[in-house]
Amino acid sequence: MFDKAVRDLTLKYTILFLCVIWLISAGVYGYMRVSFGGDYSQSGRVVRELAKQDGNNEQIQATVSAADAAFERLAAGLAGINLLLLFIVPPISHYLARQTLRPIKRSYQAQQLFAANASHELRTPLAVMMAEIDLALRRDRPAGAYQKVLATLRRETGKLNDLTANLLLLARGDVTQLKESFSKVDPAVPLLAAIKKLKRASLKSGVKLILPPSQPTKAGLAVKGDALLLERLFFNVLDNAIKYSSVKGVVTITWRRQGRRLLVNVSDGGPGMDAAAKASATGQFWQGDASRSSGGHGLGLAIADKIVKLHGGHLRFLDNRPTGLTVLIALPLA
Repeated sequence: MFDKAVRDLTLKYTILFLCVIWLISAGVYGYMRVSFGGDYSQSGRVVRELAKQDGNNEQIQATVSAADAAFERLAAGLAGINLLLLFIVPPISHYLARQTLRPIKRSYQAQQLFAANASHELRTPLAVMMAEIDLALRRDRPAGAYQKVLATLRRETGKLNDLTANLLLLARGDVTQLKESFSKVDPAVPLLAAIKKLKRASLKSGVKLILPPSQPTKAGLAVKGDALLLERLFFNVLDNAIKYSSVKGVVTITWRRQGRRLLVNVSDGGPGMDAAAKASATGQFWQGDASRSSGGHGLGLAIADKIVKLHGGHLRFLDNRPTGLTVLIALPLA
């Protein structure tokens, strides 16, 4: 599809460039004829009439001959340049066509990959739900068995709901209207809300969430943004740290002000990331190698990265000594 588009655009560029070049050449030749005594100027006609009346005037004849020769050379030069450009313009047009379509091609490929990955991720919980329903319908079962089926369906429905919300946020391109609704938010509020929501999950995983007592929960700081999105940002980063921490591990949350920025550090004691993993960690559906496989959708850090950029900040992945990873969240203060 894109090969044909490149060929079509190359042809259009070539025709356009050659037409412009030919028009410029014709304009230059016509201007020179008119300005320097050609057939179309009054002075040129006068000189030629004098040459006809006084055929013995060698000076006039030489002037006319020199002018004619100069215009012939000009015409030949312009023709040669145009002929040369017939071979030069098509490759240049092809290059420009490829450069023009490259961002569109990348966007299309990213969209195709996104759709394929989204379809795959949506298929998994749907398959589980269908299997549970089919199993329940095979024969009559006691009430307890149906309750287990309903619990499974409820869990998988929750996964579908979360996944759909994440996909919609990632797919959202126009964020201008969203930014217009931003207001001043105390960052401690969404951070503490995210910690509270993850308390049960951390205890179930045998991981402790630690916010040192020395950390100020009411420091009078504010960022301009959306409280729910900021909560999702902190939730995703904390959830990622919990998933990749070892049993009886610790996830530590610290935050401080640095100039006009708020720096939040989330540190875990898991396997950490190498340089290649750090560079790819915010990609959609990225899940890393087996040592960092959690059975998730690979969207958590991609969502977090989009939210933090939406608020004018950034994510950084740092090594946590002796083992583990520290995710640095930097947000500009209001």
